[in-house]
Amino acid sequence: MSLILISFLLIFLLGVVFCFLFKWLICTLAVRVLQATLNAELKIKSVGLFSVQGVSIQFHPQHTLEVDRIWISSRLLNQDLPRYLALCFGDIRVRFDLQVPLGPLVKTGHGKKPKMGPVNPKKLRFLSQLVSFHVSSVNVMVLNLALSESLWHMTVTGITLLLSHQSKTLAWNFSVGQLSSKVLKSSQLDICLAELALSLLLSGDVTLPEMRPGCLSLNVRMLIAELHEGLFLSQFLLPHKSQKNQDHAVPGEQGLLFLKR
Repeated sequence: MSLILISFLLIFLLGVVFCFLFKWLICTLAVRVLQATLNAELKIKSVGLFSVQGVSIQFHPQHTLEVDRIWISSRLLNQDLPRYLALCFGDIRVRFDLQVPLGPLVKTGHGKKPKMGPVNPKKLRFLSQLVSFHVSSVNVMVLNLALSESLWHMTVTGITLLLSHQSKTLAWNFSVGQLSSKVLKSSQLDICLAELALSLLLSGDVTLPEMRPGCLSLNVRMLIAELHEGLFLSQFLLPHKSQKNQDHAVPGEQGLLFLKR
């Protein structure tokens, strides 16, 4: 009996060690691949059996992408899923500052252009029948958009992407439950310039294996747009005085003063 317990404990410990080594290997490979391809820094908080938590990608201190959780779900656990498996993303947060230049993302060789391999229709057909893609919410914050000290904030919820393979075409449906966006101007008080809210369904198809775009349809279920008073009082719509006009205006004023004298 003691030998059975000891062997069971050894197998259990070996399994735990193997899981930790596997997680460490996956994280290390992901960090190195992202650093080599996109010149970005990747941080992962924890890796589970079918989930990853605390994913952070930093292109620059002012250009970041964060995902709180990525996991794989099944129709056995959730009957509302349209496919057998679902690749799900939690809250995605994107932050960019347009005043800070962003370096080249993709590293390529000197004089070499990256080549895309041919698309395998069988793999796409298998993928379209097996997996659907879901995103809980996306929060985008862009600083200094069109105006200095401005903030563009967009929130997208209920994103779903479905693929459907039909003969030599690959159809796709992209639905957004709700999209809300607003532009703020920072001064002594935050002023809202414009707001937009909509819900849409975007669908289309591509031919295989050339991946040539085919038909495209857009269905807007709800659309609400508002322009606030702050937009018309901001520098975005006011005429800009060029330096050349100002230079011409100064000698004219001096000439008028000289004539008056």
